[in-house]
Amino acid sequence: MLSSWKSIAVILDDTPKGENIGKTAAALAYLCGKHLIGIHGMSCNPAEHPSDSFARGKVAIDRVFARLWAAEEQKALVLTASLRRFL
Repeated sequence: MLSSWKSIAVILDDTPKGENIGKTAAALAYLCGKHLIGIHGMSCNPAEHPSDSFARGKVAIDRVFARLWAAEEQKALVLTASLRRFL
């Protein structure tokens, strides 16, 4: 049945365990000649920065979201680079 599949999808995170999962998925995709799809969801990591736990007003809330978005974008870029190293 695996031979009829064209892609392998893997959910990645920015932990050492996630990196090992990515390596294993990349090796499996390579060995089977399949496409590899990496999936990274934004985390709900609360209050990495003290001001993220409470913001009042549109400007302050926008700053919190911008900071969280930038942090998640950086994680995604690191994961993408990591996955490309395995291919």
